[in-house]
Amino acid sequence: MATEKTPLSREIYAKRKSNGLTQEELARRVGATARTVGRWENLGIVPQVHHIIALRRELQIGIDDFEELIRISVQKSETTDVHNSKSYEVHDFSHCFQMGLDFDSLTTRLIDLDDETIESISDDAQGSHKQWVQLHELLADCGRILVRNHSDIVGYWFFIPVKEEAYNQIISGKSFNSKLSAKNTQLLGLPGRYKLYFLDLSVILSDRNYKTRVLLLNAFFEQISGLADAGIVIESICAIAYSMEGEKLCEGLGFEFLKNHESYERVSIEGQLEPAKVYELKLWPYDKDQRIFQQWPTLKKAYARI
Repeated sequence: MATEKTPLSREIYAKRKSNGLTQEELARRVGATARTVGRWENLGIVPQVHHIIALRRELQIGIDDFEELIRISVQKSETTDVHNSKSYEVHDFSHCFQMGLDFDSLTTRLIDLDDETIESISDDAQGSHKQWVQLHELLADCGRILVRNHSDIVGYWFFIPVKEEAYNQIISGKSFNSKLSAKNTQLLGLPGRYKLYFLDLSVILSDRNYKTRVLLLNAFFEQISGLADAGIVIESICAIAYSMEGEKLCEGLGFEFLKNHESYERVSIEGQLEPAKVYELKLWPYDKDQRIFQQWPTLKKAYARI
């Protein structure tokens, strides 16, 4: 992805080098990952507040200097942004062909989105590019992309219908993402009951707002409702929260916290790495008073008819 360095990204890079630190060493000191440091330096991503405090301490950048660097970087981004008025649409994965992308290119963009939005994701949790190209193509109906101004993919979600054994491994908090393949997934073709692993709901920071979140969530629950109308009942959904925002989203939708993950991590409010959180949402047996059905009446109607 072609990007232009900002005054802040250049300063972090220069100070890190002058202090004789590798990206991995700086990451450990500020409670981030080497991938996150790389995004600060190469993509011009502005660090979160708790990381700014730690960076000032470790790199000896004065508060006034740091605030000025952030101000200049943000202004530079705004003046070079051609998207002065933003419109959003949610499309299925097949729309990528109309945008001149194949599944390989689409997967590259979705992995970039994860890199931009999930600070602590490990290589094992992310899986391989080849693996996801195959899964995105096999399960193209199980994902949606958020497109800004008809041209830029700025968010997406993707879920995998998994077999019982795989589902139990995931909710037990064991490392499993890199093992996902056609062998442990199911196609949503025949009426019956299925379990879903909700893998991602990512939106880049510049486009993360109430509108984009609602658009994506509406598209997801509309699909679950449509499946129910066709006799394809989603019995339960599991998810792993790699961020505090993901945790709040799960809890807001009525997911139940199950346990800390054994391997995957997230960044705490203090900027330290801690276990990611495993959540589950049970949709069947149907309970009309359940929070999720109160939030999405269409879903409630679909499940009430089963």
